[in-house]
Amino acid sequence: MVFKNKRGNAIFDSITFMILIFVFVIITTVALFISQDITTSLVAEDDISQIAKDNLQESNNRYPSYFDSLIVFVIFALWVALIVSSFMINTHPIFFIATFIVAIFVVFLGLIFANTLEEITTDPDFSTYAEQLPMTAWLSIQYPYVALAMMFSVILVLFGKELL
Repeated sequence: MVFKNKRGNAIFDSITFMILIFVFVIITTVALFISQDITTSLVAEDDISQIAKDNLQESNNRYPSYFDSLIVFVIFALWVALIVSSFMINTHPIFFIATFIVAIFVVFLGLIFANTLEEITTDPDFSTYAEQLPMTAWLSIQYPYVALAMMFSVILVLFGKELL
């Protein structure tokens, strides 16, 4: 097998983690936008009963808290999966320098993603929907710090497991 002794995948897993979270936040914000737009259209229809309209409006009012909690859950679940996968990777301490250099790149990538998410959430079309996701907004602002903590935990697990 070609990739049998490949080492240091935890850093590339970290980059994948950052991209997945970025895409997931954008998709969730757009899904909330579409959901509320569809609900507004359906509530305005005369063919739908008032009970169905009330149920639709009630479930639509709960969506932001569900989406917000889902994003936070996915972030921490992926973080735990990243730490577990880092623990399972065998690596040599000589890769620490290369890992540290790539970790700086990952934190820089977090800065870029944070700025992009801020641009998206301050857009007039999405700002009202982004305000309904307070935990996601906070995590988006703190994205570089999340990246730094994530990389620190990955490096700690990746190179510190021999000390256990």
